[in-house]
Amino acid sequence: MVLEDDWLSYGIGAEISATLMEGAFDYLDAPVRRVAAAEVPLPYASPLEDAALPTAKDLIRVVREQLDATSFTR
Repeated sequence: MVLEDDWLSYGIGAEISATLMEGAFDYLDAPVRRVAAAEVPLPYASPLEDAALPTAKDLIRVVREQLDATSFTR
């Protein structure tokens, strides 16, 4: 799992996940998942900024989805 506060597209997280998928694909139990900011220009207003950036709730949701997806391998 890759978490970043940058956009999902063209960020360092995309490069990290691509490197993992290329170099360690046979060792992964599930696809690499990414959690990132919304694909919008980062707003200046604090409430809008909070809505655009990933939160702990977003991370927990994706972790749970990932665990559910890989539970069949246990």
